[in-house]
Amino acid sequence: DHRSTLCHSDPEFVECDVCVYILEVVEPFIKNNRTTEKIRYVLEHICRQLPGTFQLECNYMIRVYGPEIIQLLKAHYTPRVICEKIHVCKHQPGITKKLKSNRK
Repeated sequence: DHRSTLCHSDPEFVECDVCVYILEVVEPFIKNNRTTEKIRYVLEHICRQLPGTFQLECNYMIRVYGPEIIQLLKAHYTPRVICEKIHVCKHQPGITKKLKSNRK
């Protein structure tokens, strides 16, 4: 696996799909409780559940982008938009910016 040889300071270390997946898994657990403590706890717990390289990417993502991810989750941004805002994913115009705008 080529990812295991990447330097951990490489911005490409966390793949877009992995970032989105991790945040999609987190969403249901914080639905009714978006406090900083709850989000941090869920993020760390999710990382421990992931296999090998994904766990490394998850831990790296939280270590580097954790505070920003937490603030964006508290503001109800979608996983894809959060990953774009932390520059893990490239911006795709036309994607709905907030969960509230596409859910009733």
